[in-house]
Amino acid sequence: MDLFIYNATYQIWICIHCCYAVTPRQFNTHLRSHHRHHPAARTAELRQAALAEMLKQPWIEPTREPCKFPPPDSAPIPGLPVYPGLRCPCCSYVSRSLATLRKHLERIHPETRRPRGRAFKAKPDIAATAESVSCQRFFVYGPESSFFIVIPPSPIRQQRLAGTMSEAEFIQAQVNRDIEERLADEAEQVQQITSQKHATEVSPWLDLTQWPKYLRSHSFSEVASLGMLPDPSREPLLTAFAQSVERLVKRAYHTIQDR
Repeated sequence: MDLFIYNATYQIWICIHCCYAVTPRQFNTHLRSHHRHHPAARTAELRQAALAEMLKQPWIEPTREPCKFPPPDSAPIPGLPVYPGLRCPCCSYVSRSLATLRKHLERIHPETRRPRGRAFKAKPDIAATAESVSCQRFFVYGPESSFFIVIPPSPIRQQRLAGTMSEAEFIQAQVNRDIEERLADEAEQVQQITSQKHATEVSPWLDLTQWPKYLRSHSFSEVASLGMLPDPSREPLLTAFAQSVERLVKRAYHTIQDR
């Protein structure tokens, strides 16, 4: 399929337009959400045919098996953007923001937490000592979506690029790239469900059911697909189960109605 490129080393299919890898489980939802107007993704039959063709290559499913990550001295993987990141001083964890790194330290390395009160200045902020690195990631959410370190693009290549344009044009190109990366990161976060809410937002139903806690870090499009009825031709067992639940609900309704 011309929307994706295959990486045999890591057994992933990378979306050329979205610049991240997609799992077999996410494939159908990804096409319907982002590329529904593509000639090969307009119908369920076409999407299924594309999936069957792509499954002929070994394709990792991170919910079932761990990913193979490149060593820190590897060159960037083609098709994936390179981001500036921060490496945890205590482990191999990589984050794109200092705030996220601090949360990681508090959760995983509580011994590094700074004391409150008068002794606040007695212990330095270990997050501030994090090493700046270049990083990439395969997936934007879900299992195995963590960042990994790569060697940044060669400065010589950037100098050659700068030599083909004026200094102002070169700076403008770098600024545009940084803005596009920031906007892409913000758009990605907007599409993910978070357990945090605004101070003025009150929802007793959400507080009772705890749905934000269970669905955190999943995209809205991925969760929306869970509301689709099962296909009797491909999911007969799930169809029978759904019908049983429906009969149970109707019976309970009539029981309450008839007292």
